[in-house]
Amino acid sequence: MKSSESSSVSLGCTMSSTTLQPCEELRFEVGVGAEMTVELTNGMAEIFGAEMALRRKYAFSGTQQAIFTWHGCDITVDGQCGHSYVARESPMQSYMQLHAELESRREAARSSGMDGPHVLVVGPPGTGKSTLCRLLANYAARAGHGAALVELDAGRGDLALPGCIGAVPVLRPLPIERSTAELAPLAFWVGHTAAAEHVGHYKQLVGALADAVHRRRAAQRAERAAGLIVNSCGWADSLDEARPTLGRCPR
Repeated sequence: MKSSESSSVSLGCTMSSTTLQPCEELRFEVGVGAEMTVELTNGMAEIFGAEMALRRKYAFSGTQQAIFTWHGCDITVDGQCGHSYVARESPMQSYMQLHAELESRREAARSSGMDGPHVLVVGPPGTGKSTLCRLLANYAARAGHGAALVELDAGRGDLALPGCIGAVPVLRPLPIERSTAELAPLAFWVGHTAAAEHVGHYKQLVGALADAVHRRRAAQRAERAAGLIVNSCGWADSLDEARPTLGRCPR
């Protein structure tokens, strides 16, 4: 996620405090083997759609994170942080508008008994597809709708081990610090992180995942109305590979 206006902040390796103004975002990177803790000391903030608890310390290592606030907050950080900066502009307003539109469609689907919205996020690697999917799933969970999060990028390892594709209904916001593997997702073992090099096998597993997801949704009306949020892999034919998950919806 890029910002047209930002300012660098020096978090360093010692404890320091940062004040975020409304609609600002603190973005930071923590290297592998390093550790940094973050504490929300005043106000309200969220990380990829999951609310931070006040006065609770969150520990991060080997990751990139972004703390956003709608109304302003104070953050205390401690530990070894790499590059960091405060973004004064972010796409969060657009994301919230998208979430509102999806919620409207979910309510309509629940009233009519039809399928909820299907969201497919595509783009080259490193453009924030996984971040957006996680944020939309968290917002849906906070609104009381457990949308199914589908991971088609075998190299990510967000829902299961790297080399897998999978899906899980997100009934509550995803954990900020911990892996999502504890949610017991449905996972299929591709056996490779570069699925583009094994297209035939990958397509078969995407189809099997689609069948399993839609069988569950056919039996769970609330999940059917909540819809799907699909994170595609970052190669050119990802839309074609994701189409079975989006296209074979129970009628």
